[in-house]
This record gives sequence, structure tokens and C-alpha cells, in this order.
Amino acid sequence: MALTISQIVERSKVDTEEFEVPEWSTPDEPGTVLLRGVSKRDQQQIWKEASSDGTGSPETMNPEILNKLLLMHGMVEPVVDEAGYEQLAQGYAGTLDRIVLKIMKLSRFSEEDLKTVQRKFSVPAGD
Repeated sequence: MALTISQIVERSKVDTEEFEVPEWSTPDEPGTVLLRGVSKRDQQQIWKEASSDGTGSPETMNPEILNKLLLMHGMVEPVVDEAGYEQLAQGYAGTLDRIVLKIMKLSRFSEEDLKTVQRKFSVPAGD
């Protein structure tokens, strides 16, 4: 028997994961943040806003806008708003790139989308 919409929705909850950021760790406290994957609705909004031509095509993504939107949608703790993003953007590029790529992996973006966006970043798409 086929699944109902309610069953599918219940089984499709977006994953969350604690992610350790070594650069933010101290000897007394690990530098972890709580990340979540973005929903399909979020993805469509992010793609549209971040693409230079408004089509949502990954090839036309503006990396700065993409970073900001993915961090704002995908970082649960701490919450990232516009002001928070501006503060975080003063740090190392590679650190934020790794976090954004992790959010994309949690979101189950296609390998093609990951590779297209990864080429715009300075670090590999490792965990």
C-alpha cells in the first residue's frame, strides 16, 4: 500500500547535527554549532535570491549571498541573523565555507549542486 502524505512528511524531517569547528574550540570547551538541513522551500528561496539572474541556477550563484542565506537558514544554534552574519564574515573564509558545505550535505543537495558551489569556495567539501 502506498504511503500517505502525512507518513511521508513524518519520515522526511530535516536532519540536525552538532558540528565541531576546531578554530572555535578552546581547551575547556569544544567549538560546536548545531546545524540543520534546509527544506525544499528554503532551498528554492535561497537559490533564487543567490543567483545573479534570479533563475535559481547554481552556475550563477553569488557566493556571498549563498553563504549568508545558507548560514541564516541552516545554523540553528547560535541563530545567525544579518548582523550575526556580518560578524562571522570577518573570520576565516575556509571556516565558514566548511560550515556552509556541511549544511548543504545535511540538506541532501545533489552532488552536482555541491560540486558547482564547491568550485566557488576555497575548501574541499569534506565533513
